[in-house]
Amino acid sequence: MILKSDLPDATFIISSGPNALSTSGLPSVFLGYKALSADGVAKEGIWAEWTWNGKEFQLTNDRYGFYPLFYFRTKNSFGTSTSLYHLLKHVTPPKLNDGAIAVFLRLGFFLKNDTPFESIHAVPPGCTITWHDDTLNIQTDDYPFVPAPNALSKKAALRAYGELFQAGIARMLPSASDKVGLPLSGGRDSRHILFALLRSGYKPAECLTMMYFPPRPNDDARVAGKIAQALGLKHTLLKPPKYLLSYEIRKNIITHFTTDEHTWLLPLADYVEQENFTLLYDGIGGGVLSDGRFLSEHRLKLYDSGNFNALAQSLLGEEKRLSHILSKQLHQRWNRELAVNHVACELAKYANTNNPIGQFFFWNRTRREIALSPWSILGRCVHVLAPFLNHDVYDLLTTLPLSYFLDHSFHTDTINYHYPKYSSLPYASHKLYNNRLRWNEYALLLRDLRSFFLTQESEHSYVRRSYLILRLLQSLIDIKCRSRLPRSLAYPIYLKQLENLI
Repeated sequence: MILKSDLPDATFIISSGPNALSTSGLPSVFLGYKALSADGVAKEGIWAEWTWNGKEFQLTNDRYGFYPLFYFRTKNSFGTSTSLYHLLKHVTPPKLNDGAIAVFLRLGFFLKNDTPFESIHAVPPGCTITWHDDTLNIQTDDYPFVPAPNALSKKAALRAYGELFQAGIARMLPSASDKVGLPLSGGRDSRHILFALLRSGYKPAECLTMMYFPPRPNDDARVAGKIAQALGLKHTLLKPPKYLLSYEIRKNIITHFTTDEHTWLLPLADYVEQENFTLLYDGIGGGVLSDGRFLSEHRLKLYDSGNFNALAQSLLGEEKRLSHILSKQLHQRWNRELAVNHVACELAKYANTNNPIGQFFFWNRTRREIALSPWSILGRCVHVLAPFLNHDVYDLLTTLPLSYFLDHSFHTDTINYHYPKYSSLPYASHKLYNNRLRWNEYALLLRDLRSFFLTQESEHSYVRRSYLILRLLQSLIDIKCRSRLPRSLAYPIYLKQLENLI
């Protein structure tokens, strides 16, 4: 049985004065979902909840801490919310977290429990937060938690993974009243969910594929259509509207200024709300746990040698573009050395795990960035379940020999082993440059950008005006540059919004 929340947004604030205590917001909240056993005990799920009895506040969450939730503590107040934006008015003036921003501008996500602001933090995994008599206490589980290594043969591991996943899906089947949509890509995670649902005797009402904004290729649309057709399922292909500045601005607010991704997903969220879907399944965790995503021999050698600085340098990528975007003062303030130190420190935490690269990305990128998709964007209007995060699936995949994942075929092999009649269905290729920004979209974008940037420049702008002008001029004469414009402007738009908040 699945216990599901009916609250997409919630906030609770406690303020203490010299003679009185005041509160605002919801005193009792349950967010996300819990999977209950036959005796009604919550065994797993992605959830957070809090209660206030008039004297004491207590907040707890699940062992992964994937549900996006934030808190702050000042001298006279404490607050928590599903929206970082809602908390900002209680932290004045907000002070920027320089180390966290230095990392974000190079990685695209925040580490640990960081946000752009020093006083606001993400709620940690496996956490209990209590507030009583103006005293805040935070207790967290130790993570990463990885059981002892498993010596299963590869064939036995493929069998066990598929069986555990299938059993997990059987425990997460919809109720008769649910209208279920399955976001379907051309990759592995969503098709694995689909095949497992069908084997359990359930067909989703629709398979949904969202086409991406330029320049990302849209081969997912072709492959997802073939999968749905082969299985006799309704497939809805959602084409993105014209790329508008408003989408990027809206995305940054509802994802708490903590990701450079997910803008393309907003029209899908609008669609599932308009069409009254009640439940979606999301493949979060599938790739990083079972496909060896981000894993390479080179990165493992750096880990084995304990050279965390060199590994951090390789993950942070090239610096040239960022030096062109940021003003000289801010590039020095949010410098690369600061980012390297923060990333290296976090990398060291996973050195003794079975798959340190996978664990670093699971507890940082997956938890802090990818989780925003199912629970901050889609979860605002529909319940979202995450079968790859079932405890037994995680516990198996994090203990298997690392050699099983180095060629990135383990998940594909698992799907073919358990669902052989679908093994001929293709997978999407993301190597083709086939998504262009149309001229009318470009004209609208230029108009909005002029209003947002070029007429509002201040003496202390975060973004170089020269970078913006050069990108706009290049896009006039180069169609590829024009199609990359939405992506190349993601950080400038983010920085401009951040500047406006300070």
